[in-house]
Amino acid sequence: MRKGGLFLAASLLVTSAAGCSTSDDSDAGGSSASGATSCDPLAAGTTTLEEVLAAGTDASGTMYIVDSPSSGEQRIFVSSGGGLVRVPNVGSGQNGTSQYIFSFTSPGSSTVDDEELFVDKSSGTTTMAVSPQTDSKEFTPPSDATMLTVVDPASVEGKAAQDLPASVAFVADVSDGTTLVITAPGEASGYSGFRLFLGTAPTLTQRTLTNYDQAEDGAVALTFDGAAGAENVSIPCQASVFCSEASTTGTIGESDGTTITLTVRQPTPTTLAGLSFLCQ
Repeated sequence: MRKGGLFLAASLLVTSAAGCSTSDDSDAGGSSASGATSCDPLAAGTTTLEEVLAAGTDASGTMYIVDSPSSGEQRIFVSSGGGLVRVPNVGSGQNGTSQYIFSFTSPGSSTVDDEELFVDKSSGTTTMAVSPQTDSKEFTPPSDATMLTVVDPASVEGKAAQDLPASVAFVADVSDGTTLVITAPGEASGYSGFRLFLGTAPTLTQRTLTNYDQAEDGAVALTFDGAAGAENVSIPCQASVFCSEASTTGTIGESDGTTITLTVRQPTPTTLAGLSFLCQ
């Protein structure tokens, strides 16, 4: 049976990310940014291939790899530009532990799921094939599929690869004049990798997230370390298709007991143009 990447409610510690240049400035949100680094919160980071399910190359030398990390679902990598690039695993299907099919977005494609990758271990040996998207539930590659030359998984395990870029989850204007930005990892296992930035535009500073809960309707409740202690953010359901009372007005409960409001920008911006960021 196929399954897509469905996020479930979670509550967990969210970690910070690195930047590229050091700053000793203080942000306008009240906490020191000493030692923070300027960064692009949407940039793709790097990752390492873990236990490889299968790897193969086509006639042009393009390599396709599926690995099974301990932290989540299988990941897909395609060689591009002289390196390995992780691509979105849009959906997958599995027949026991011997046959697999993955829908993925090829590097540089504007189509969400334009290719399918087939892995078959049912005969005792591994075969692989790649084809344009078929929307078929069959585990047998179509007649126009390209058969791949399988390579030893051990030869690629541990290699470095470009990870998925992050995306904008929320941008909100806070009633005290600051701006709040939350970014989401390209493909999350739970909600690890979400980041929060706060400050007076144009410069926002990353704050440490200590809790992040998202309900099935998209409403978010999170806690971050503010200038004087823990602060709690509540962002309501944004889309009426998921809830009866959609709203763009949320709140921040500050450590001194006061509450201020925030207004979520809709539609959600796809870029963060005009803003700069400091990562902790």
